[in-house]
Amino acid sequence: MMNQSRTLYATILLLLVSVTSTLVLADVVFTYNGKVITSVVEQPIEFGPGSNANAAAMNSATQYEGTTITTSNAGFTVTAAISNAASIYYYDAVQLTVNQEGYIYLNDESISGSAINTMYVYIGGTVNGAIEVIAYSSGVTTPTTGITLPVGTYEVSIKIIPNLPVTSTSLETVTLRFGYNVISQSSIPVP
Repeated sequence: MMNQSRTLYATILLLLVSVTSTLVLADVVFTYNGKVITSVVEQPIEFGPGSNANAAAMNSATQYEGTTITTSNAGFTVTAAISNAASIYYYDAVQLTVNQEGYIYLNDESISGSAINTMYVYIGGTVNGAIEVIAYSSGVTTPTTGITLPVGTYEVSIKIIPNLPVTSTSLETVTLRFGYNVISQSSIPVP
């Protein structure tokens, strides 16, 4: 009987010590109640096939002779057949829908080779301006200076100036990813 009382007292003592030490050693925890209200908004910009897109490829790719232009949420990829021409111009190849006024700029790019000397992207024709994306066969420093765009739909044209002479037709792939700032007219580098 004495053994059971000692065990009971030891258990109670151990319980008291654990509760007391938890209270003494614990950090102070504050809890707050609040309300967060969210809503679903559409993307500020969307890329899609331009008005000169092949009707069979209207989902995401514009097909020109030997060239494919594929759009994504952040930009587009051009796989161009480079020929011995002074320049190659893809008129209204991509459509850009602007749902919120902002500042568009080239944020990142990748180039598969060196067949292209210079490449420009014209947003809404030459009225809004051009963004140079390749200069002297290499990508430009990103992020670039951009263009302010009000809400609306814009056709995007692409001009490619190859390195001449081109000895044989080759495919060159350029992927362009754009940034879009709805707060100020400045480029924001992505780490």
